[in-house]
Amino acid sequence: MLGLVAGLPASGVSCSARDVVVDIPIVAYVPAGCGDAGSALVTYTALGDFPQATPAADSVMLGMPGFALTALPAATRQVLISPATLSGPWTGSALVPDAGAIEVLTLPLDQACPLSTDVNLAAEPGASIGMMDTTHAMLMGGVLPPFVIDLGTGAIKQLTATLTPPRDYVTITPFGAGALIAGGEDATSGEAQDTATVYTPAGASPGAFGSPIVLPSGQRMQHGAARLSDGRVLLVGGISDTKNLVMAIDVLDPAKPTQPTTLAAQLHYGRVAPTVIALPNGEVFVGGGFDAQMKPVASAEWLAADLSSFQAQPLCGAAAEQGFAATEGGAVLAVMGTPATPGCSNVQLLLSAGAVDAPALASTPLRVRLFQGAQASPVLLTDTESGTAALRWNPWTGEFTALGQFAAGLSLPTPTVLAPTPGLALWLGEDDNIWTLRFDTHGEYATDVAHGPYLVTDDMFTAPGALPGADVAFSVASGVMVSNGATVWVTDATFAEVTASVVLPVGGSAIVVLRDPSGKEVTCTATDAPPAATVQVIRTGSTVMATVGDAGAVPCAGTLDATVRVAIGVRGPASGQGTTSLRSLSVQR
Repeated sequence: MLGLVAGLPASGVSCSARDVVVDIPIVAYVPAGCGDAGSALVTYTALGDFPQATPAADSVMLGMPGFALTALPAATRQVLISPATLSGPWTGSALVPDAGAIEVLTLPLDQACPLSTDVNLAAEPGASIGMMDTTHAMLMGGVLPPFVIDLGTGAIKQLTATLTPPRDYVTITPFGAGALIAGGEDATSGEAQDTATVYTPAGASPGAFGSPIVLPSGQRMQHGAARLSDGRVLLVGGISDTKNLVMAIDVLDPAKPTQPTTLAAQLHYGRVAPTVIALPNGEVFVGGGFDAQMKPVASAEWLAADLSSFQAQPLCGAAAEQGFAATEGGAVLAVMGTPATPGCSNVQLLLSAGAVDAPALASTPLRVRLFQGAQASPVLLTDTESGTAALRWNPWTGEFTALGQFAAGLSLPTPTVLAPTPGLALWLGEDDNIWTLRFDTHGEYATDVAHGPYLVTDDMFTAPGALPGADVAFSVASGVMVSNGATVWVTDATFAEVTASVVLPVGGSAIVVLRDPSGKEVTCTATDAPPAATVQVIRTGSTVMATVGDAGAVPCAGTLDATVRVAIGVRGPASGQGTTSLRSLSVQR
């Protein structure tokens, strides 16, 4: 059924695939603070590792209880809710759980609205928020028990289970079947903590915090954390009770949770409150934060994909207010607040090989809240001297543009912010409410829903690995031009068994890239193709083969683990070897 329901408790279900899918009920939850959606018309679309089709149902009314849906395809992994008319832009996205109904948090597109009425934490400077699993986030700070936010229903529930001692300035990271709560300071005494613990949900019951895990690097608070593609968690930066900056990196593995280790590689620059991001190319970015004198750290660092070494570079225009978000190709979008160094743009694209200025924001942001975005398009919430702004990054123009209409009374985020998935933002507002914003539903099982081949009439659902310019550009007249090893990626979507096809001009060449979650790549190169030749790359399990025109199939360079999903991109020739002109990229699951 498709119903309008609000305020149910968190379900605790996971989001892996069912073995059999037959007439799964779908329940759409609309938060009361987001407006009246009872008469809104929507459609739903089933996504999975199968060719995309038209929406799976005729228009249905969100407020209509008991609506019977047709059976979803057996391989459905994700369901999208989309507006059926322009008058009611209600959208949602949910993965298919192991059992029970598919619960879809349905929100007005591009309009921020509150999920809660009060969680009493906005005045708590040490409040932290992080993901527990794909559908649940945890919020904690001060002496209150933690809150759990169900991203399927929008319900917010305060736990009865408590952490001893209660903590501020922790990190909360998905860890095995639960969440890793690491470091922080005692919310009563202010003493920095040298332990971590794992919170394990237990279905409808409150769950429990596990025994303390002693961190090998000792006390650590106001630090950052990143979860690697293999499930391990890195703890980075922070400060101890004695005001010593923590340079060492602790590694916790859910396969061996009581045996944390320390990397041989250490930070070049210690930092309090850093931003730590595991990038799509396997590197780990560390930026922002403050030194022991609480001055902004004017550098950024990259940990190599094999975790062996850090590479640091100066950061032009470092400011107390900074925001960072990953792009599809492994670069990092950086937005700087006040004050900015003269001659430095307040928007930059950072790579381990160097930084590139992007067009600056017209008004200097006083606060910077940058959320990871779908389609390589992060969203910036900020206030300036001219008022509140909501902006979205365009990776093909290298600029921010205005985003949607916000509800009246928008509360800007405290430093406690979260992007549970690309396209969904969550934050603790200054009004003590939990706020949310959906600005995209494109997910890993999406490909070309109602779109067709990429790079034929527009650049939608693709993005350059870095800023557009001499090495990569798109126009309707010429298609995409790539050279000097630049890459254009299909955004967000990942693929199991897949066929990718590109159409080349006379004498053209192309490198089709398949990248796994650790950053490892398989490349398929075709050169000196006949006129309008089609290069077809087929991935089946661990095997990747390429064919050009009528020629036979040849193996591509590299191997894949048969169990991993891959991202797909098209790369230009190496430096000095010409430019590829590409007019069509098709991806078929």
